[in-house]
Amino acid sequence: MRKLSLGVMLLFLSASLLSFAQDTSKPAKTPGHFYKLAYVVQEVSDSGKVINTRSYMTNIRIGEDGVQIRAGNRVPIDTEQHAGAVSSSLVNLQFQYRDVGINIDSAHAEEIEEKLALKVTAEENDFAGPSSTWPNQITTVPVIRQNKWSGDFILPIGKPTVIFSSDDLSTRGKIQIVLTPTRVD
Repeated sequence: MRKLSLGVMLLFLSASLLSFAQDTSKPAKTPGHFYKLAYVVQEVSDSGKVINTRSYMTNIRIGEDGVQIRAGNRVPIDTEQHAGAVSSSLVNLQFQYRDVGINIDSAHAEEIEEKLALKVTAEENDFAGPSSTWPNQITTVPVIRQNKWSGDFILPIGKPTVIFSSDDLSTRGKIQIVLTPTRVD
């Protein structure tokens, strides 16, 4: 009986030491440097001239969770109309809200040979132009333009880099996002 107890104790002690040895063999993950991320959203005309610019900035730390930028408005959109007190008029009773603006998510920041590796997802929504009226509606329906991009990048530190670019379908121009990462010491 005593040999069995001693064997169980040795087995437990061996398992504990093995678990401790495994835990200490992994180096603790320590967060790294901070980087300022300067995003510039540019609307470019068909001649190549920048005609509108919006800037957004945030900081990210190497080894920690990502960061988000959210800027814009929530726009009510008619979803249901009912007849009002006067038979020819319609009363709007139901709305759904649509986010219009910009969302930028930055994550998985790593330093690789004096460069910054980063995953970026960006979504830009705005009004594409004049609204249209649907049959049997007295209000107009907004037309919303949407651009959505996602990608992994290795960026030079301190240099502006176009990370996303696409044609603007309502004009002959384009929309692009420029990112400049700067190390914060």
